[in-house]
Amino acid sequence: MPEINVDVESIKSSLENISNSLQGNFQEGDFGERGEQYVIAQGFLIVCILGGGVPLVGGALQFIFGPVLLAAGLLVAASAVLEIEDGLTPFPKTISKSKLRMDNVYGYVRHPMYSGLLATMMGYSIMTDSASRVLLTLVLYCVLYAKSVYEEQDLIESLQGYQAYKKAVRGRFLPVEWTDTIMTSFGSMPSMKGNDKN
Repeated sequence: MPEINVDVESIKSSLENISNSLQGNFQEGDFGERGEQYVIAQGFLIVCILGGGVPLVGGALQFIFGPVLLAAGLLVAASAVLEIEDGLTPFPKTISKSKLRMDNVYGYVRHPMYSGLLATMMGYSIMTDSASRVLLTLVLYCVLYAKSVYEEQDLIESLQGYQAYKKAVRGRFLPVEWTDTIMTSFGSMPSMKGNDKN
């Protein structure tokens, strides 16, 4: 068996240097301007992940937020289906009955059926306390995002006025005011205003 040489003094010296550097780096800069909100959020999420949930409110989130999100998702999706009527198709290509819808839920977001589906799936994932379902819902978001990009390319070519509608209703799945509020609450994070440049 090969012999492993461990220089304990060298390791101790390296750890001491790292500790001293970290202390100096921690004190550098002005408090509140170094991105503390990211470190706090990061630390909180690591504790929640390692602990298996959100302390104190985890059960309440599962009991209240899950069903509310699920119900809201079903309501939004149903509203979108009723609004689109005979133009409903599972495919991202326009059909002969396709019409530009700009009222009701379509006045807030361009893809309310996808919004409703995502909210329903996330609500169910939270209700069942399933991390794998949450991850699958995030994958579903990616699929629906790609599908909506493909769909909108066709809608711009097929439906007169869609390009103007896209500029007027900037939110793809969520009202842009919501996403801007969320992003600006994190300070210098990029705004999602430009989330629909394609």
